[in-house]
Amino acid sequence: MNLKVCDEEILTVKDVSVFLKICRVNAYALFNRNDFPCIYIGKSKRVKMCDLLDYIENNLKNNN
Repeated sequence: MNLKVCDEEILTVKDVSVFLKICRVNAYALFNRNDFPCIYIGKSKRVKMCDLLDYIENNLKNNN
């Protein structure tokens, strides 16, 4: 098993909605997308900050 220890911030749906300045409903919709890199902790969904930033960057490239 290859586990990398890091000090990356893990974001909740609320954190993402605040960071992206979107409503919580849209943040939940984002987390429910198949291409969004969320992780499960029990029944809760989270996303690493670096994965969120990569996702945003990739979507900006694809839309231009």
